[in-house]
Amino acid sequence: MNILWQALLTSPPYASLTYRLPAHFPPPWPGQRVLVPMGRGLRAAVLEGPAQAAPQGLELKDLLWPLDREPLLDADWLDLARSLAARQMSPLGRILEVLLPRGLRTSQLTFSLADRLGGRFPAHVPPRALLGMTPDDLAALRDVWLAGNMRVRVQPSKEARERLVTLACD
Repeated sequence: MNILWQALLTSPPYASLTYRLPAHFPPPWPGQRVLVPMGRGLRAAVLEGPAQAAPQGLELKDLLWPLDREPLLDADWLDLARSLAARQMSPLGRILEVLLPRGLRTSQLTFSLADRLGGRFPAHVPPRALLGMTPDDLAALRDVWLAGNMRVRVQPSKEARERLVTLACD
């Protein structure tokens, strides 16, 4: 498994940044939404694909957590976005900002746990709490995530204004 991945920011500066894949992270896929640290905050990003090499002279940060169990965008959607970015002479992250609804670009969210592992974790885990967890706790949460017992929720204050929908059939 590749340990470096390119993540496309879907908000300014719309950059494609290289991140390390931490041990607790479930297997990533191009087109998958993820949370990434940037500066002092967290941002939503879309994985573009594996990176070939780390940029020289920079200390890389780890991907924080996936926001999808399966890639949101398949290869055809990513190719369409790349084509639009080339024709519009615009960063790929900017094109994704236009294509994706706001609720799918936000980092203002929380994780709801159906399985709290006997009270080991709270029912709702804010993304910042993941930054301070031990590797064992992150591995346990990964297992809860992979079992389908952890889901992403837009912050309750914004949930009333922003509705997320699931496409049942294309």
